[in-house]
This record gives sequence, C-alpha cells and structure tokens, in this order.
Amino acid sequence: MIGRRGPAYAKFTTKELRELGELPGVEVVVHADEADLNAFDLAGEGVTLVESDRRVRGNLVAITKWAQGTADPSAEPATGSPSGHSRRLTVRFWLRPTEILGTERVEGITLERTAISADGKFGGTGEFETLDAQMVLRSVGYQSVPLPGVPFDTRGSVVPNAQGRVLGEDGAPLPGEYVAGWLKRGPTGVIGTNKSDAAETVRCLLEDLAGGPGEGDVPLPRAGLLRYPDRPPPAADPLVPAAPADGEWPLAGVLAGRGIVPVSYAEWLRIETAEADLAKELGRGERVKLHNAEAIWSACRPSAE
Repeated sequence: MIGRRGPAYAKFTTKELRELGELPGVEVVVHADEADLNAFDLAGEGVTLVESDRRVRGNLVAITKWAQGTADPSAEPATGSPSGHSRRLTVRFWLRPTEILGTERVEGITLERTAISADGKFGGTGEFETLDAQMVLRSVGYQSVPLPGVPFDTRGSVVPNAQGRVLGEDGAPLPGEYVAGWLKRGPTGVIGTNKSDAAETVRCLLEDLAGGPGEGDVPLPRAGLLRYPDRPPPAADPLVPAAPADGEWPLAGVLAGRGIVPVSYAEWLRIETAEADLAKELGRGERVKLHNAEAIWSACRPSAE
C-alpha cells in the first residue's frame, strides 16, 4: 500500500488502522524512515498536524508501532513463524507511481520518492525504485472543488470555516453561509463522522437563527430548545421568500420556481419499505439498499412510470 505523502497526511481513521492490524495471519510493516515525521517533510507540516488533530495522533500510534517492529521489510514472511503470520502488508509512504511496467500484464511499478521542501512545496526528489507487482489497484480518492462565490482553501481543498460557519478573507463568519462534510474538513471519516460533523454545523446555524448566544449564555444543547424571535425576512432581499399568509412551506415556492420536486417523507417511506422487502427476499438483514437510481425512483414514485 503506497501513499504519496507521509503518515500524518494519510486519510485513515484510527479505527480502520486498528482493524487493519488485527487481520488474522497478516503482519503489517512500515519502513522506519518513512514513519519519521521529519525525514521527508522539511517544512514540519506533519508535526503541526499531529499537534492539532487527534485523529492524526491516533493514527501515528499504530503506524509507529508497526515501524518499530522487528521484521525486516525486505524479507519474505515465513509461514509458521512464531508470530503466526503467513502474509505481509507493507505500507509505504512518501512514494508516487511514475510508470507501470509490463507488456501483456503488470510486472512491476516504478516509484519516485517524494518530499516537502522547507518552503512547503510537495514534489518528487528524482530518487526512484522499482517494485515487483502482478496487479496495481488505483485509489481514486476525493478532492473538493471550489464553488463560485464561496471562499475556498486551495491548499486543503476545503471551505475555510469555524465549526461549520464559512469564513471570509478577514477570518470573520459570513452571514448565512455554512458548510458540512468533506467540503468542511476534508475526505476523512465514515457515516457516523459526517452525522456528528453535520450536527455541529446545524447547532451553529440554529444559534445564529436564534440571534446567537449572548455573553454568558449557555450553549444550545440540542435543536429546538430556544424560542426563535419573530423576524420576518427583509422584503428587500430577493433571495428570501416572503412569509406566506396561509402557512405554506416557504421553501416550496422557491423549489417549484426552479423546477425541483422534492422527495416527500411519504415517498421516502416507500423507499424504506422497498429496501426492507428486498432484504427479506434475499435473507440479508433488515434492509438492502436499492442498487441504482432507476430502482429508487420506481419505489419512490411508481405512478411516474
């Protein structure tokens, strides 16, 4: 397993690394020099990440443990060894692929050593090595892209924010702009991580909607515990619809004007029922996800067919 940057930049969750080290019969090996935060990072950015990010610190515990193992990374794993490991996973850092070797099939891959210079620039060092290989799997990865009119940190590929509040160039929150998920913090974490991340953003949004906590106020413990002041939207703002007299959902008119028909709660329940029926049919737990958009829409709006 090869990463272009060092261990501090790896997007593993700590739980993923722990489970990786618990694979039966598999020894995980990391080269000691590549686990060294300062070996190929002259700008010291990895050290800064470790100091500021608990996830990175947790990851380094596992990676350092593997790097301090007694195994020789160049030696073949021995079946029946005292540790009981018959296979080996070698995790390499600070390498990038430059060429896949072979004609009819993969025979090897050429890798270039990478590094971060003292001025923070990432690139190759001109030092190459060849790794024998029979198969190469490319990790596509994920990188957010800028949105028109929204601040963007090109280095981290995220929207600059404080707890989900989008920050302007002066570092102050921009009114009415919020961000969540990978665009907020980068491509890390699992579904549960995104849920807590979104909850943090929504708490900030609710605080702002309620006028924000005053000096000495207790932070909002959960949604719905504050009475929101009656503040009708300014008539001069064309992006905010006027409050309807008949109690109609204000956003419905905005979506209708854009030709968008939102999925209702009743329609979502049809999807949930279809997934539960599929799970029962296949004998696979409580729910099996519908496999494509056509199946989802057929369950959601059968009359549209």
